[in-house]
Amino acid sequence: NRNKNIPSEMLYYASLYYSFMDNFTATAGYRHQQSQSGLDIGGPGWAGQFPQLKENSGAMEFSLGYTLSDGTYLGAFYAETVDGRNTGENEYFGFSVSTNL
Repeated sequence: NRNKNIPSEMLYYASLYYSFMDNFTATAGYRHQQSQSGLDIGGPGWAGQFPQLKENSGAMEFSLGYTLSDGTYLGAFYAETVDGRNTGENEYFGFSVSTNL
């Protein structure tokens, strides 16, 4: 329910993509979330309303992928929070497989 003083946010993403050795790909990117309104933890009006937090965060992301001869794509990625306000320090790891059925 977005009508209970939940902050509006702007999301930004920029990345670089590189293909090499015919079947490999690599990406590096930066993702930023910027609240346009909200409360600060411990600031004026704060009483534990976490959904109303002004949360700003930035994360670096990296991925590496390989395409098999049948077109199946195998990928792995890593992301980490590098800056922020009212946000946690997070790390993400993931793997993906894409194929034609």
